[in-house]
Amino acid sequence: MESLSVALGVPLPTLKLLGTIVLAYPVAFLYRFLFLHPINSPKAESQRNLYIVLTGLGLSLFFSGRDIIHSFITISVTWGTCYVFNRQRGVAVILCFLFNLGYLLGGYYSNSLEVYDITWTMPQCILCLRMIGMAWDFYDGRQVHKERITSVTESNKSQAESEAKPAVQVTRPPSKAPVSFTNTALVTLPSFLEVLGYSYFFGAFLIGPQFSFTLYKRFINLEHLPKNGHFIPHGSYTRALRCLAVGAFYLAIQQLIGAHYPVSYMTTEEFGELSFLRRFIYMWISGKFVLNKYLGVWTLNEGSGALCGISFNEYTATGTPRWDGLANVDLFKYETATSLSNIIASFNMNTNNWSKLYIFKRMRFMGNKHISTFATLFFLAIWHGVHIGYFVCFATEFIDMMAEQAGSRIMAPYVNWMYTTDEKSAKVWAYRKAHQLFTWFLTTTALYYAIIPFELLQLKASLVAWKQLYFFGTIAVLGLIVFDMVRAQLTPKKRRAQKME
Repeated sequence: MESLSVALGVPLPTLKLLGTIVLAYPVAFLYRFLFLHPINSPKAESQRNLYIVLTGLGLSLFFSGRDIIHSFITISVTWGTCYVFNRQRGVAVILCFLFNLGYLLGGYYSNSLEVYDITWTMPQCILCLRMIGMAWDFYDGRQVHKERITSVTESNKSQAESEAKPAVQVTRPPSKAPVSFTNTALVTLPSFLEVLGYSYFFGAFLIGPQFSFTLYKRFINLEHLPKNGHFIPHGSYTRALRCLAVGAFYLAIQQLIGAHYPVSYMTTEEFGELSFLRRFIYMWISGKFVLNKYLGVWTLNEGSGALCGISFNEYTATGTPRWDGLANVDLFKYETATSLSNIIASFNMNTNNWSKLYIFKRMRFMGNKHISTFATLFFLAIWHGVHIGYFVCFATEFIDMMAEQAGSRIMAPYVNWMYTTDEKSAKVWAYRKAHQLFTWFLTTTALYYAIIPFELLQLKASLVAWKQLYFFGTIAVLGLIVFDMVRAQLTPKKRRAQKME
């Protein structure tokens, strides 16, 4: 592969990454041909799982080589901990959390402190979340088990009374949770071989996406498909081809254009000699392509999930099958985002869903949404690596979200009418589009400014780059937050003065 790497001008680790993702397509197609239909055998589920284990191990070995041992150790220790502490699941989840995060950080520390490298730590960071999530689900299953016992006891007591009453069908509203994290609790610990299949699943072990073990279990026994696999909805081939084409397009643009706008250039004296307008434009383009490569690889990776069938996500309101169950990015929503909330909802979606379920919601006992948000972002910063740039980036994003909320409060009296009026004139339409364009520009600018330390990693280099931009992003958001606080203090005084008049 080294000669191909030189010919394409792509680093060997990057080429192996892309090669592993592309190889998942024929693996997924073969799985579809062999297993994505009912099999008249009591071992059908085990056969599907074994295929996934063997192919996943093969792809992992291709990418990581001997370093595959790290993932095997992690899986074994996590499963063993849950097995030993089956009756003390609170202890199990704490130990699994500390072990997986600690092992990952040890890998980061031993590999590199100066630059980001594509090594075994890439799939390890995916596995870290997967194992922590499984441990939490195992813990949650304890409560489900208790509820089942209570339900059976109460049912036996009231059986005579219920038989005398007319039957009533109790229905629940559909779950708002994404298909990747629906009904996640594990009453019993899965077998070690099943956990291996879940961990090494060929379409998600390398760069994600995250999903629960319960989805994997439904996948290998065909429960996630209509009529338990007797019917495969149309559209999966189209989705897979679309992911392949769009992902390749984004990566090609990255290679042809993005490679000419490295963030590191913003730390040079030559960059500082440019006019501020040219520096700003460079920052904007450079920031765009920092994130562009993630859009490309996630979209490319999504195709194998659609091809093998795990991405089936029920139907739209019009009856069209959806194959976006494991989509990690909503490209249209991301590219047209007019708020950071839109960015969060459309970028690295399954990791964000994972963080919401296993970190944010677990912090409810704090009783403060800002603390929960900060804790979630702090965890994500640690999860990304030991570089200080990650912490600076996520801290900046936290402040940016506060500033966005402040800006919304300030502008509400001036813009709300555009979206509440019944008037359908061209003037209202133009005002609305102008406002959306303005907020899109502010959102992307804030995002690309914050992403600089994420890419440079080192604090000194990040401060040099920000200094050459006059710290405009930092000053603007802090100024907006302070202005909103002062305005909030003065507004009640104005109202009291008006009432006295």
